[in-house]
Amino acid sequence: MILVSAAMKIHEDEFVKTFEVFIQLGDIVAIALMYVKRFLQGIDISLKLIVAFVPTAFIGFLAYDFIKAYPFNPVIVSIS
Repeated sequence: MILVSAAMKIHEDEFVKTFEVFIQLGDIVAIALMYVKRFLQGIDISLKLIVAFVPTAFIGFLAYDFIKAYPFNPVIVSIS
């Protein structure tokens, strides 16, 4: 989506941001539905999920400015 938006010179306005969120929300819901039984099976998987989330959230909070600036750059996406 990032590369196509850059190639077509689509400016990021509120509609484009909302569209991208809804597209990604569909992916998230599909994965959640696929694994809902596994998440609800026991405390073990839930505990592992929480343990994995906490450091990720902390690093994301600290690196917010970097995350907003670089990973959504079309050049960085192309190289990656």
